[in-house]
Amino acid sequence: DTDTDTDTDTDTDTDTDTDTDTAADTGDTAADTGDTAADTGDTGDTGEPLPRDLDGDGISAEEGDCDDLDPEIYPGAEETCDDIDNDCDGYTDDADPDGVSGTTTWRGDADGDGYGGSTFVVEACLAPDHHVALGGDCDDLDASVHPDALEDCSSTDKNCDGEPTEGATDLTVFALDSDGDGFGDPAETLSACSADDTYVTDATDCDDADAATHPGAPEDCTEIDRDCDGDATAGALDLSTFYLDADSDGYGTPDVTLVACESVVPYVSDATDCDDLDAATHPGAEEDCAEVDRNCDGDGTSGAIDMSTFHFDADGDGYGDAEVSTISCEAGEFYVSDATDCNDLDPEIHPDADEDCAEVDRNCDGDATLGAVDLLTLYRDADGDGYGDADDTSHACIAEAPFVLDATDCDDEREDIHPDATETCDGLDNDCDGTVDEGTLGFSEECPAETCRAIVDADPDAEDGTYFLTRGSYYCDMTTDGGGWIRVGDDAHVYGTGRTGSRYNGEGFEWTEALFAYDHGSVNAGGLYPEGLPDNNPVGHRFGSEAWGVPLNWSASLCGMSIRDYTDATEYISDTDWIITRSASTDTIEVGTHEGVASCTISDNPGDAWLDILVR
Repeated sequence: DTDTDTDTDTDTDTDTDTDTDTAADTGDTAADTGDTAADTGDTGDTGEPLPRDLDGDGISAEEGDCDDLDPEIYPGAEETCDDIDNDCDGYTDDADPDGVSGTTTWRGDADGDGYGGSTFVVEACLAPDHHVALGGDCDDLDASVHPDALEDCSSTDKNCDGEPTEGATDLTVFALDSDGDGFGDPAETLSACSADDTYVTDATDCDDADAATHPGAPEDCTEIDRDCDGDATAGALDLSTFYLDADSDGYGTPDVTLVACESVVPYVSDATDCDDLDAATHPGAEEDCAEVDRNCDGDGTSGAIDMSTFHFDADGDGYGDAEVSTISCEAGEFYVSDATDCNDLDPEIHPDADEDCAEVDRNCDGDATLGAVDLLTLYRDADGDGYGDADDTSHACIAEAPFVLDATDCDDEREDIHPDATETCDGLDNDCDGTVDEGTLGFSEECPAETCRAIVDADPDAEDGTYFLTRGSYYCDMTTDGGGWIRVGDDAHVYGTGRTGSRYNGEGFEWTEALFAYDHGSVNAGGLYPEGLPDNNPVGHRFGSEAWGVPLNWSASLCGMSIRDYTDATEYISDTDWIITRSASTDTIEVGTHEGVASCTISDNPGDAWLDILVR
């Protein structure tokens, strides 16, 4: 660098200095500052330039400053421990015999534990070999002894505090052993290097008041945890063996055991059960005949309480002789449980044999024929006609009066009434066939019927024909729709242009049904009869004094007639015939075409038809 300074002093001297520095730029500042000092010193100038003091410490390099760029270094400066020759005397730090400021006291550490003793002490900037700054080692020949060492119970003052065991880290926990069993109470402890003989190092006693209770003590079944393992009986020396009693009969099987202080369900102390799945099987059980060894004595039936008495059956009929018997669980050959045979030499004689009339007591009841299966059923014949009353019976091996074998009399108080009697017209069932006067009712004037229905009721086989009725002879229709019809109108005339005015049933027969049966002919009066039946029926009727009625399906005009509708009461039983049902009456019956009766539109109503009128 090149510095140019121009100073103006009171002495009017003007100096021009030119310096060439090789120091760092930061040193230039010090040099410049020195220039000022130098310049200031120019006052009283002798005429010769003064030496330059670059770091301003008052001493130039020419005057002995060994580092004129550091104002802290110059001759007479205080030597410090910084590895620099501060006073420019040619010595660095403690190599300087004139002494050094800021040195450290170093103590000899013979045992290498980082702490020195008081014997080998040196003041120096750097530690000599085997010297340290820390002191206080009370035994520099034992590396385990120093101020920071952990105290222990060795009676040596390890940490040099003057107390050999205070704060020892290897203290022992002692527990009070009150019962002297060698095991102490964990609740009564102290930590120390040593204790008297009432204390022990084991603190696992669970009852320090009982010398028989401590870890390792033999366990027993007293419900006291002798060995302090938390289980009062585990490993007890006086355990018992118990046996599974699966069937709860109080006896166990020796095959399944439990070793414990006490039994628990389903275990018991007895191990003599021979079948632990059957509560009825165990020692002392009552033996029976089931072929099972109930009492576990090795014999399946010996002493069985349910033995039976069996009886000899000589004739093999299943019934034995009460006089010959044996007692056992099973019947042997020729023996049976029954003892009721009254003849053990005849297999057809025994209590369940069928009695008969052979005068032999087959069923052993003491009576030779009582209950015989071949007894005759006899019937009382009170009127002596040879026919008995079915409701009055008796049983015997032979028939004796007043009993007979026949039971068909329907009136056992009259000898003229029986199945072989001849039916007469007397209102009685003479031949006991269930009907009265059949074959006679209505066949003669002496035996007239009230109605045709009475005749067919008495004789279901009665045929169509003329019969005698109480009102005279009438034709009876016995086949149409169940029969019993009385013909009260024979060939009643019906024509299209008018009506005859004839009334039928003037005799006054009571009836509930009227049958209109086609006889012959035809008529056309708004509909065809009989060809148009049942779709269009031109025939009308009148019962008693009623208005004219329409039987069914009249579709043409009735020309203002007053009519009664019999639609629901009409049943067509064929292509030509119909029945009208009504309440019971003795009404007379008229018949004709509707248009003929009404005298309307009759000019085109040709034809004539005839039909029969029957009632029942």
